[in-house]
Order: sequence, then C-alpha cells, then structure tokens
Amino acid sequence: MRDHEERSVIVDSVYHLLDFEGHTSFPEALREAAVHNNYQIVLMTGEFNTILTVETRHLVKIEDAVQIVRSGAAFNSEDIVMVPIGGIVSYWGYITITNQRYVLLIVDNDDQFEMDEMRQLARVIELAIGMWKYTPERDARAEFIKSAIRGDLAFCRSLLEEADMSDMHFVSAFLAEEVEPAEVAGLLEKYRQEYDFMTLTDAGESNIYGMIYTEDTNSRSSVKNACLAMYNELKGWSKDSRFFHITGIDTIDDVIDGFRLINRTWQYTEIVFPYKRVFSKYEMSVVCDCVYMRSGSTPLQSMYLSLLEPFEREVSKNKGKLLLDTLATFVLDAGMNSNRTAEFMDIHNNTVQYRLKKANEILGADMTANRVIPGLTMALAIKRLEEK
Repeated sequence: MRDHEERSVIVDSVYHLLDFEGHTSFPEALREAAVHNNYQIVLMTGEFNTILTVETRHLVKIEDAVQIVRSGAAFNSEDIVMVPIGGIVSYWGYITITNQRYVLLIVDNDDQFEMDEMRQLARVIELAIGMWKYTPERDARAEFIKSAIRGDLAFCRSLLEEADMSDMHFVSAFLAEEVEPAEVAGLLEKYRQEYDFMTLTDAGESNIYGMIYTEDTNSRSSVKNACLAMYNELKGWSKDSRFFHITGIDTIDDVIDGFRLINRTWQYTEIVFPYKRVFSKYEMSVVCDCVYMRSGSTPLQSMYLSLLEPFEREVSKNKGKLLLDTLATFVLDAGMNSNRTAEFMDIHNNTVQYRLKKANEILGADMTANRVIPGLTMALAIKRLEEK
C-alpha cells in the first residue's frame, strides 16, 4: 500500500507537470500538480526572494518561514531537508535553473509524505522546469540591494516600484564581517518580531550586507532605537566579528551614501579603533577623512601630524612613543577614561595618569578641551594608519 502511495504522488505530479497540451505554462502546470496532491510550492532566489508561489492553504507567511530557516541555518547542503515551522512540515533545498541556484520550498499540508518522496518531487520539479524552458522572473529585490551596495543610485531608483520599496522609510544600512550570515539572520529575526520592521539582505560566505526599513512613518523612531539596541548586542559576539552600521536615515539616497561610507572605510576602521567591534557613522566618518587625506591631501595630513611632532622632538624616541600610545588609547579607544585606558594597556591607572600628565605638558594644551580634542583625534587616527 505504501509503495502505491509513493508512486501515486510522484506519478500524479509528473502527469500534471508534463501536460504540455493541457497547460499553457509551467506555473499553471505546477499549480495543478500541487492542488491535486495537497502540497504547496515556493521558488526563491538564492537570496530568499520569492519569485513563484503556489499556495493551497494559508497556514504560515512565507516571510516568516524564510526568517526561521535563515536564522536556524536549517539547510546548507545540496540535499532536501525537513524543517518544521509552527506545526507545519516543510522541505527545503536547492535546485538549478539555467546554471543559477534557487531555493525550493515544499510544504506538506497534512504531513502525509516521506522525505524520499519530497526529494524525488524536488528533482521532478527541477526537470519539469527545464522541459518547459521556464525562466524565473527577474529578482528585483536582490538587484535593488546589490545596486545599493555598489552605489548605483540611478538603478536603485528605477527598481523602487518593481521591488515594492517605493513607500518604505529606511532606518539603517549595515555590513557584518567575519560572521555566520545565518547567525546575523537569527538576530535580525529576533528584533523583527518584536519591533515589526523589515529587512533586505545580501549574504556572502562570511559577511552580510543589509538594510532595515519600515512602511510606518510613526515607527521610525522605535525601529531606530531597536537597531541601536541590536548593534549594541553584537558587541558580545566573536572577537573576530566586525559590524558597521549607518543608522538614523530615511531615503534610498541615505542608504546608498551609507553603503559608500561603509565600503570606503571598513578595511581601515579597525586599524584606527582596534578595540571596537561595532562601528557607527561617527567612527567611519573620522576614518573616511583620514583615508582621504592620506590618498591626496598631503599638506592637510602633515598639518595634523605636526600636532604630534613635539613627542619626537622634546623627549626620547622610545618615551615619546610610549606617551603617544597611551594618549591614543585614552582618546581613540577608552573614551578619555583613564581606568579603561589602564585596562586596555594592562598597566596601573597611576601609570596612565602620569603619562597623560606628561603628554599634556608636551602638547602645551588641555587634551580634553573642546577646542583641542577634534584635531588631536584626527592626528592620532592618521598616525595609526601611517604606522600600519
């Protein structure tokens, strides 16, 4: 009896999927097969953007299913795997269409099929796609975020309506480096459920770009605060992970400007701020100016570095370097807190206080004064880049 049932679902699906005379298109044939056999199908791009849906029951939102799968790293192989979602049995895996990889989701409405059947069904659907010469629609949302990341504002604007992003208010753009994208997706899902925002991401092997947005104008402030809380939570992650975010924005122009700033500075930011893991637009703006000066504005760079020249002239080279290292840690890393400076440098606070006093004397100014700290910050940041 079981053998007959197994043959039935596969044979019946093949019958409908390959009925070229009875159907005018592959999506129509797929719908007929799904309805007759009581399953649902969703075809998605590698970025999990939906391009074809055959729903025979409305039991769970596709967006919610995607977030659960991504956050749990539910599948990462070429095989089909089972993922229970809210009491619903679903099967996920990759198929290939015209040399590109797509995600196939099959929902077993009444938990009536076995794993082997779903694997066979996935292969049958993949073969039928080839025989129909079916070409998936363009993934406008994937192209939208990719064009934003590379700074193509004109193309982004042309995709706003097609990607269904015209009425969205953007709140944050980010890059996570040296991470498991699935772990970042899990954190995004945690905050998304609580604060009801939306995300669009583009994941690589060890990094993930993303944008966070909402269609509710009144929720922008709460979503912004949620983003800041989420990024703060990232500080406790792996010491190798780094997170760059531009938060408190609104338009697609802001998003693209944010990605431009991230892309210009992420490789240098850690050099200037080695003790930080999460970087905001404030740290990146400082680094961006430093990189600009190093690449073409030599007189301006020399002007800033001249602020530190007394440490080489008035004391010995070794002592000058020791004082500058302490000063840089105090200003750039420790938020001008001597106790934190002592922790970072693994020395006693009294030693820090002594060195800062000597540095103050050499500078001939109060290093913490509002009129002094901006120039001093830039000088110390440029020096760190120069020494790398």
